[in-house]
Amino acid sequence: MNIPVIYGSRLVVGSEVSAGVTKVQTKPFDLSLLGGLSILNGPVQMGVAPLSPAPLGTLHVGPMSPTSGPPSIAGVHIAHPAIGMNVLAPVAANFNGIVNISGFRNTTGVANEQSVSNKNGADIKNAANIGNSNTVFNGNVRVNGTFTCDAVKVQGSINTQPWKKFDIVHPTKEGWKLSHVCPEAPDPEVYVRGTTKSNRIDLPDYWRGLVDLDTVSVHLTPIGQWQSLFFEKIEWNKTVIIKNADSGPINCSYQIWAKTKDWVDHKTEYKEGEE
Repeated sequence: MNIPVIYGSRLVVGSEVSAGVTKVQTKPFDLSLLGGLSILNGPVQMGVAPLSPAPLGTLHVGPMSPTSGPPSIAGVHIAHPAIGMNVLAPVAANFNGIVNISGFRNTTGVANEQSVSNKNGADIKNAANIGNSNTVFNGNVRVNGTFTCDAVKVQGSINTQPWKKFDIVHPTKEGWKLSHVCPEAPDPEVYVRGTTKSNRIDLPDYWRGLVDLDTVSVHLTPIGQWQSLFFEKIEWNKTVIIKNADSGPINCSYQIWAKTKDWVDHKTEYKEGEE
């Protein structure tokens, strides 16, 4: 049925009563010179889209009919000086496809994302961001503030300033902190240290699986008086044997270092781009 151009203050399809609309609510529009109130009980089908037995929504929007004129750029276009859309529902929106946001996005509440999120601009968050799945960054990540996590696993290299600084709680001054810097070396090494009056130093049991025992180096410092100390051997892959060349007693401090087993030799010096 083709409807000619009709001018009126209100369009009703269905029943105002069944739509929950009262006369008190429609009165301001009835008194308006321009009017424009539409009450549609729904469902409303707009554009070309199949109507399923159970309507997919009260408003179903598809592409324009080819005979309606130039094709529309979008199914719904909202241009409003204040708020374009208010949604009050347990599930505010379901998006199955790409979501392009040009501007700020303010999220008050939980944002649950079950798919890939591709962001090519600034993502500023002034509230908690809780992720219950993996997050992949294909670019640089900068944190201006404190970064706190329970565990960090890095596969690859960590590049930062020429020195690696970290802060710890001061052990003796309440309200103070200690600023420490990591020692650096071209190889990954672990060590044990202590003092002994024996010629036998037992290595930790886990060293047999952790370190390459052929790379062990032992550093001995006499305590109290000069001693001609030297490292003789490692016995049964678990005990360092030291001796006093003067056959005197042993009283010394020690440091024992070794490279980790899984380490692969690398270039200590390289040009940018050769990582």
